[in-house]
Amino acid sequence: RPPRSTLFPYTTLFRSTGELYAINADGSGAMQLFGARAAGGATGTRTKRGGAQRSASAQVIDLLPGDERHILIATFDWRNSEQAPPSAERLDVYTGKTTRVAVGPKAGASFVADHEGKVRVAVAPNDRLNPVMYLRAGKGDEWGVFNDPDQSGAIITPLLFARDNRHLYATIERADKADALYRIDLGDGKRELLYEGGADPGLLLLPPDRLDAYGVMTYDGKTAVHVFDTASQFGRLALSLQQAFPGQAAVFGSFAEDGKFGLVQVFSDRNPGDFYLFDTAKKNAEYLASARKWIEPEQMATMQPVRFKARDGLEINGYLTLPRGGDGKNLPLIVNPHGGPHGPRDYWRSEEHTSELQSLTNIVC
Repeated sequence: RPPRSTLFPYTTLFRSTGELYAINADGSGAMQLFGARAAGGATGTRTKRGGAQRSASAQVIDLLPGDERHILIATFDWRNSEQAPPSAERLDVYTGKTTRVAVGPKAGASFVADHEGKVRVAVAPNDRLNPVMYLRAGKGDEWGVFNDPDQSGAIITPLLFARDNRHLYATIERADKADALYRIDLGDGKRELLYEGGADPGLLLLPPDRLDAYGVMTYDGKTAVHVFDTASQFGRLALSLQQAFPGQAAVFGSFAEDGKFGLVQVFSDRNPGDFYLFDTAKKNAEYLASARKWIEPEQMATMQPVRFKARDGLEINGYLTLPRGGDGKNLPLIVNPHGGPHGPRDYWRSEEHTSELQSLTNIVC
């Protein structure tokens, strides 16, 4: 399942066939690992075909850090995709061979693995198409219902296991409020609120080993970073970045494996994005490059978060951009409404910054 911010209307026109490919960093050794065209010799291409040919699609569940040979994938059989539950399989990225490690509780299930590579959480729609969260102790154990929204009145979306493999980061959707981010104890079900605002929480921010989270991107008006683990080294560094770049959003996009360096992106409604190499020991940032360097941020108009009530009392959020240097009076109005009612929205950022934020999304996730 792709991150929410990568879901565009174009998905109704272009659908993934669920084929997986591998390639070395230098461009060599390209291979199709999984899909209907995975087996046999390739014609008119330098891409090698490996693994078994299967009438199925695949999605990556987990990259299994520490295991350079395997990843976890969910596979969906085209011949019986509406009735049969998907499988979780361990895929050899050098040969394309797979080994089944779990079967979903119901058709349409998606999976979350813990940091030991055990598939322990699944989400599948019930007869009313509401997502039910399932939990199991480990490999070979039966799935049990952890949350049924028809009974609890809340929809839980699992995101990431915490470092201890007992707690789970998840968003909880309520009917009358924006989603909130929680850390849930899978043993006793207790919930710790980490973030709640006027808009749904965004991307979890992870340390270099990606075994936990220290913060979350927020989009309640201006794009910002909310740090909920101030005891974490990288949570404290994230707070220091906000102080170093006031009036802008500053976020770690990725880290070196040893955590000594991080790539920082700084952006705002007027700045398409500046990139810095951050030394986590010396706590200094070295400028690397800018997106759309020809744009002068100080010459750009600002995006002002606005909030008003409609005639029926419903509170509506949006952004207002006024010409620079004017008083904002007697101006023509351009309204940019979105589709919906769920999903599409604007963000506090430079419109030129869309593709860079999308790249950051892929890095962080």
